[in-house]
Amino acid sequence: MSNKIGIWIDSSKAIIVKLNNSIENVIELNSNIETAVHPENELDNDIFKAKKNIAKEKKIEERRKHQTTLFLKNVIETTKNSGEIYVFGPGLLKTQLRDVFLKDTLLAARLKAVEKADSMTLEQIIAQVKLFFTEDSKSKSL
Repeated sequence: MSNKIGIWIDSSKAIIVKLNNSIENVIELNSNIETAVHPENELDNDIFKAKKNIAKEKKIEERRKHQTTLFLKNVIETTKNSGEIYVFGPGLLKTQLRDVFLKDTLLAARLKAVEKADSMTLEQIIAQVKLFFTEDSKSKSL
């Protein structure tokens, strides 16, 4: 439980950096979340085709929600035996992950911060996690 975890997350993957004393372990999880897909013949004026396209879009959106939920559960499962947790990344997925953490009182107590970050190289992600946990994490906020 003494290990500290940093999670950089976006819609394509999560990079989980586990720090335990001076040992680091990096895990990359691919999200398998489909990118935006637009139905064929989107600009058709035919009302029947337009309704059919709306139904396809709803199906695609539901599938993406399901894929996102599975991805976040996978991230949680990978980090559940950790100590302190730091989440960062671009986009909205980091806040969705935060919301999942906050629903569980044990996980919520371990979550130290959620911050916006740009796209980063693996080396930058590792450095950011180390920096976060070496600084006074009490000044960080959710």
